Amino acid sequence: MNRRLCVVGAVVGLVVACSGQSRPTPPALAVGGQTAHSYTGNGPKVVVLGDSLTVRSWTETYDDLTNDHAVMAAAWDGEGYGGGPLSARLGGLLLPDAAKTYATTHPDVAVLALGTNDVWVSTRDIHGALLEMVAMVDELKPACLVGVTIPETSVLGDWNGTNARVLNDAMRGWANKVVDWAAISRQRGITGPDHVHPTKQGAERRAAAIASAVRSCTSS
Repeated sequence: MNRRLCVVGAVVGLVVACSGQSRPTPPALAVGGQTAHSYTGNGPKVVVLGDSLTVRSWTETYDDLTNDHAVMAAAWDGEGYGGGPLSARLGGLLLPDAAKTYATTHPDVAVLALGTNDVWVSTRDIHGALLEMVAMVDELKPACLVGVTIPETSVLGDWNGTNARVLNDAMRGWANKVVDWAAISRQRGITGPDHVHPTKQGAERRAAAIASAVRSCTSS
């Protein structure tokens, strides 16, 4: 969000835009991630499903979208379409299960910002990830679907660029709107030393790009 915000210190938890419009603060984010269970804000309903990149831009995403949308997000470190460490401990698939729950709220827009861990961790099953991707998309339809690309090249030794291209190609097949994070992340200052996770500047750019795609869904 580019507009300057005025924080009213007398009212805990309330952020007021300089225009006088008020909007709620994001739900508190637990260490490692969070699954929100209710919408924050007012307007068309938007659900966001993501991994640690979304965790790192949690506040910025809510700040950008809750001006004119109701937002509910699930984002967890290490998780992907095909699960992750927490999914293994819980005996399920954390984010695909969240998608099923969120689908029952009939969102207007669904943002799928996943895949990083599915191509970063060499033991992940890319075919299983693709199947879960398709299942999540089917659950969330007829919402306007926003897909976020993942980088296809990386300095990380265990990054699988071939699998990244597979996921991106599949995503472009179902996405109504595409956020090209792969391109944005190559710009100076957008990611940290691991060339994956966003810096503060990167979190702001990522959130703004997602918000722009969401608004192109709800304004049409």
